[in-house]
Amino acid sequence: MELFVADARTATVIDDVKLPATAAKAIRTYATLRKRADQEDHRAALAARRAVRLLRGGTLKMSARDAARLLGVSHQRVHQLAHDEG
Repeated sequence: MELFVADARTATVIDDVKLPATAAKAIRTYATLRKRADQEDHRAALAARRAVRLLRGGTLKMSARDAARLLGVSHQRVHQLAHDEG
């Protein structure tokens, strides 16, 4: 930048990117869907922890492997969910 501006060391660079409307809309759509997916991931994690608590505790007292088979996850993941305070 010093080749073109005398005070390049103190100059402020402002990015002013103008995207086509279709690109801006695609970005907004992605951001909306990503936020929704993150919220659903959080809800799924809560549901998984609750399911593990119900399957492993109470009257069922199911093994980690049996609970894992029902939930479609590994028995290691069942142990993580059982000990997760989140």
